[in-house]
Amino acid sequence: MEKRLLVMALLGGALTVQAQQVNGSFDEEWVDCVPWTSGNNKTTKGMQPLGWTVSHVIGVNGLGATEVGSKVEEGYEGTGYALQLRNSANSLMASQIVPAYVTLGTSWSTSVMGKQNDGGTFGGVSFTFVPDALRFFYKRSHGETAPTEPASVVAYLWKGTYTQSSVPANIVAWGTPKSVSMIDRDRNILGKSTTKGGSVTKTEDATCIATIEHYIEGDATEWTECLVPFKYDETLGVDVQPEKLNIILSANDYFGGSDAVGKDNMLIVDEVSLVYYSQLASLSYNGTPVAGFDKDTYVYNIDETFDESKLQYAADGKGASATHRYDAATGKCVIRVEGNDISANAENYHEYTINFVVPVHVNTYANTLSVNLLEMYIGAPQSANIEVTEYTRGVYGLSLKNFMLEGLGGVGNIEMIGLTVTEQNGAIHLSGNKKIAITPGDDPNVEWMGPDLTMAAGGAIPVAIEADIQGGLMTATININFPELRVIKVVFAPELTISDEGCTVAASGLHNVVMQRQFKQGWNTVCLPFATTPAALGAVSAQAFHSADDAALNFVAVEELVANTPYLLFFENAVTDETYTVEPVEAAAPISVTHGDFTFTGTYEPVSMAGKYGVAKVDGVDKIVPGGPNATVKGTRAYFTTTKAGVKEMALLIDGVATGVDAVEAASQECYDVYTPAGVQVRKGAASLDGLRKGLYIVNGKKMIIK
Repeated sequence: MEKRLLVMALLGGALTVQAQQVNGSFDEEWVDCVPWTSGNNKTTKGMQPLGWTVSHVIGVNGLGATEVGSKVEEGYEGTGYALQLRNSANSLMASQIVPAYVTLGTSWSTSVMGKQNDGGTFGGVSFTFVPDALRFFYKRSHGETAPTEPASVVAYLWKGTYTQSSVPANIVAWGTPKSVSMIDRDRNILGKSTTKGGSVTKTEDATCIATIEHYIEGDATEWTECLVPFKYDETLGVDVQPEKLNIILSANDYFGGSDAVGKDNMLIVDEVSLVYYSQLASLSYNGTPVAGFDKDTYVYNIDETFDESKLQYAADGKGASATHRYDAATGKCVIRVEGNDISANAENYHEYTINFVVPVHVNTYANTLSVNLLEMYIGAPQSANIEVTEYTRGVYGLSLKNFMLEGLGGVGNIEMIGLTVTEQNGAIHLSGNKKIAITPGDDPNVEWMGPDLTMAAGGAIPVAIEADIQGGLMTATININFPELRVIKVVFAPELTISDEGCTVAASGLHNVVMQRQFKQGWNTVCLPFATTPAALGAVSAQAFHSADDAALNFVAVEELVANTPYLLFFENAVTDETYTVEPVEAAAPISVTHGDFTFTGTYEPVSMAGKYGVAKVDGVDKIVPGGPNATVKGTRAYFTTTKAGVKEMALLIDGVATGVDAVEAASQECYDVYTPAGVQVRKGAASLDGLRKGLYIVNGKKMIIK
């Protein structure tokens, strides 16, 4: 929708914003035309719409006077009047075709008995607006002499004054036409050459600011719209604004010369108006175009909180203005675009409403954070809070504030709004994957690297969030894709400490695991509340209880450890260092594995060994032997029981071989192909992993940590 200001023109003096709007519809008063000449003609010829000049000519003292314009009934949409312009033969010399045009300035012509012809328009109206386009409706037809001649649409805005000396400006039968100094001649302003007249001078501020030069081809028997934009010079600005306007509508090729004018070529025009655009040309938030933006759509929802620095918009009108206002209580931001003519046309504006989200409820969840960088967990889990905010329109957001990287410094605040929410059986799942800007944390004394890294990445960092809330507790994973640091994986979960004293699992789910439990060199029993691998624990081999007979208990090698299940692990070297990992922990319910008369049972708490069997070396070979009355097995380990009476000891067979160093070596003898996580091979067909530096490796296609 565009609002229009009817073309304004002089009415006997300078036009102001408050002056009468003239006959752009041609329905208002028509007046006698007194064709201007340098001979100071006073005789009328024909009629013209108030505020316009039709190019009627008076000839030589009335001889050859010719009318080229007239009022016609049934204008556009069948109402009012329209202006008909017809190229007409001179009433005295039929071979001379008088061009028909209408102008806001003054028309003029010169001739010496049908020769040395020239003419056009000078002057215009005072005008200080900045229109975007010229619009009118027309019909078009041709006579027989020039059936392809185009009609012309010419308009221009300018500042200052152009003066051409010695311009002949009347029609004579013989001799020399009287010359004048012509002010603001069309060709001078538009930079076109002239065949008549002397030198051109202009004031220092003289500038042509905007132009239209458009041609209408063919015929149009029905009313046809013509909408032509102004082409603005780059000079338009605070200090260079229009002062004057002229519009010329012509039934001929206006700048084509008198020889190109075709007899009876006709242009009928109506509803001439200047168009002032008052809509948005663009709308962006945080550097990204608003989804679904269209200048004819006036309401948008953005699932973000309002930040004035992130809002960008531009009006489509050359002189239009756009401002916004924000209501913090409702989250509504209204952008108002006003056309350049708003002072004279109070209805020429459009308003766009952007609904931002406003927080209505905040829940704060406490847990610990584990940080994984370059496939390694760095440092112990740190205590942290994450806020989940419910906004208006059912929008959810998650924020982790004051995020730190141990040993590397501060990152900043990570906030994502507009998460996808699913709920089932009282559990809420939040997910999101978008680019966000990381902002500084709250402590001004910390050098927060997040904003700089965001800027280096082009203003936004890819972040993926998955979070689960149930029973008032929340776990979450946040993957931050820093270009300089690769992916940082942040896990927000309860901390589970596994030590020689055991472990306590309050509830199943994701946990940040601190492994304080020590493993001796050789065989160890183990039972953990999460699935893992021998390599992840630093063990050479894992063995599961497989069968029992009268001679021995049989174990077989496994590559993965099932949660809550007892195993034997073999370590080449004792493990005493604290390590960190993240695991989906299951409820602590150790499983007993029974074969024959023997049962292998895990425990998460210290248990008295009275009446139970543990693993011990007898003559260099691992066997199960009865525990003493005062002996205790520590937590996250396992023990044996039997229903068979009189058992003193039983051999342990690993893949049919009695336990001991030789048995482990026989069971695990193989070649190793070793790669770094980046794919660099460091060993090929190696007989052992001895001598590798601490870190994560890919050994025979599987991840392994060398401690």
